Amino acid sequence: MRARLLFWALVSAVGVLLGLVSRRRVRGLEHVPSTGGALVVCNHISVVDPLVLGESLWRTGRRPRGMATAGLFRAPLLGAVLRRLGFIPVARGTASAREALAPAADALRRGRLLMVYPEGGVSRGAQWPMPGKTGAARLALQAGVPVVPVAQWGAQELYPAWTPRGWRRLLPALLTRPRVEVLVGEPLHLVGDPDDRDDVRRATDQIMAAVTDLLVELRGPRPRDEEPHDEERAAA
Repeated sequence: MRARLLFWALVSAVGVLLGLVSRRRVRGLEHVPSTGGALVVCNHISVVDPLVLGESLWRTGRRPRGMATAGLFRAPLLGAVLRRLGFIPVARGTASAREALAPAADALRRGRLLMVYPEGGVSRGAQWPMPGKTGAARLALQAGVPVVPVAQWGAQELYPAWTPRGWRRLLPALLTRPRVEVLVGEPLHLVGDPDDRDDVRRATDQIMAAVTDLLVELRGPRPRDEEPHDEERAAA
């Protein structure tokens, strides 16, 4: 109950802030399962993405959890809040990164709604989705839960990820209020062996294709010179 009240307070504050600095449009929430475990995957374009996605999913009446880089859990206040909310630390870029899959799969089997960014980081350049890491697909196959693809666009106008002191963009946003859109697609029911490399790679490509298709609806067709490069692929 305390965690739920804390999440409600935080999401309410985030909703007010996002309303002040942006014009929100969220579509497709009916595709989020009302009960049971589900893995929500989304493109990653800004450090404020978890706020945008989490507040959007809260509108369904469910309390989403997430996986976050382990460094955030070492912050005195933030780390305590993330643990209280049921977030799972991931030691990105290390051999122990896969250890986060076990508690994440357990949370999904217990009926939790879990947010994941399968690219493994904020996309650069034109900010089309990069080839995904395999952790999200392996996690969904292990837990036997549907994957809900989501695309979002506009958060990069609030807080550009690759701009020094990007937080300064929040102040001008009070005047311009850029549009921030979130589009949820129909759940994917992946098939395959989570221990089979080829099955997991195919499932990963299926996830990223669904997210990219949704993003095309928000941005329009992707120019040929903005295609991702194969060398960006990496296993989680």
